[in-house]
Amino acid sequence: MQFRFFVGDPLNTEVRRGQPEDFLFSRPLRLVVLTSIRDVGASDRCGSFIDVRCPHEGEWGSSIQLQCRKRYLKGALETLVEETTKPEGRLFGRFHLVGIVVDDVPQRDGVEAAGYTIVPQPCSSNENQKRRWILDGSLKVAPEEKCVRDLVWHVPSEWRKLPLEDEERKIGKWRWEGKVEAICLGLNADIVLSDHLMVVLERLVESEALRGKLLNIHPGITLEKGR
Repeated sequence: MQFRFFVGDPLNTEVRRGQPEDFLFSRPLRLVVLTSIRDVGASDRCGSFIDVRCPHEGEWGSSIQLQCRKRYLKGALETLVEETTKPEGRLFGRFHLVGIVVDDVPQRDGVEAAGYTIVPQPCSSNENQKRRWILDGSLKVAPEEKCVRDLVWHVPSEWRKLPLEDEERKIGKWRWEGKVEAICLGLNADIVLSDHLMVVLERLVESEALRGKLLNIHPGITLEKGR
């Protein structure tokens, strides 16, 4: 399978004149996502039903009232899974999701208190016993048809427990980023997407092995001396 990528709108499938052949690839790009469940789940409530107040006209043409309705909140990662897996998806055949790295620390970041799990339940779990994650962990990911659950790597950022000025915190962070880097390299990632990862990256940004592969889109900040 061959497909083209364009500078500008990544979902534009029209072949433009003068497009360099450098943008022609013979396989999907292998994608690893870095994220924090404490932000996407506990804070933003992705993967859950939320109450939304909608305008509703009262009886006999009376004044407008607010009616509470349930609405499912789909996050960016769930959309990415759908768009890369469904044949009609706009990213199908272009990207292959091969890994998801989460950094939350159990019983510290408020994930469990908000009703979420840090990693999704196994695909074989009883449906009634499953706890909420940011998307359905049993969703299949193309082209290998693996469960989303099987793609998740939990690398807790334990170093965040230490004071900012503690030298051990800096060392722990450096080692933590090394573990994440090793996972990305082990998965042969073409692109490492940091989205809602609540950590300022340093080692990964400086990594020669990941040079030109790391995209940090939210928070879009990388300090010279990150903490």
